[in-house]
Formats: sequence, structure tokens, C-alpha cells
Amino acid sequence: MPASDKGVRINAVCPGPVNTPMAAFVTQNYDPEIMRRMVVQQPIGRFAAPEEIAAAVVWLCSPAASFMVGHAMVVDGGLVAG
Repeated sequence: MPASDKGVRINAVCPGPVNTPMAAFVTQNYDPEIMRRMVVQQPIGRFAAPEEIAAAVVWLCSPAASFMVGHAMVVDGGLVAG
């Protein structure tokens, strides 16, 4: 019996760059040149706010996503699509 038949839904969220303490580390404390090089690669032109990634997680956990199973949801500001 598949896991989804037991009410188990397994999905993943694949975020792009997020403005978190890790971003500070990766950009050497928000070095302007490093930030510029990273942001220019983002079609949306900025890092995500943590709340934007959290909204995707909340949606995946909600009844609105009850038919979503086995999906890797890319929330990256268009980086993969670009």
C-alpha cells in the first residue's frame, strides 16, 4: 500500500537564496559586491524573505494541497526557470 493511501504526503520545498544568517555567512556579512553578484542571478532581483518560504511550507501542509504528493516545489524567485 503506497504511503499516500495511508494519508501520508511527502513533498519538498526547494528554496533559492533566503535572507537568513546563512546568507550573511555566504555573502561574507552582506559584502556589497558578493550580494550584487548573487542578486543579479535572481530573476526576481532579490533574496527571499524567510516568510515567503514559510508560506509555501504552510500551503503544502494545508488541505488546499491535499492532492499534492511527491512534489519538489521550487520557491527560488525564478532562478531555475530563468
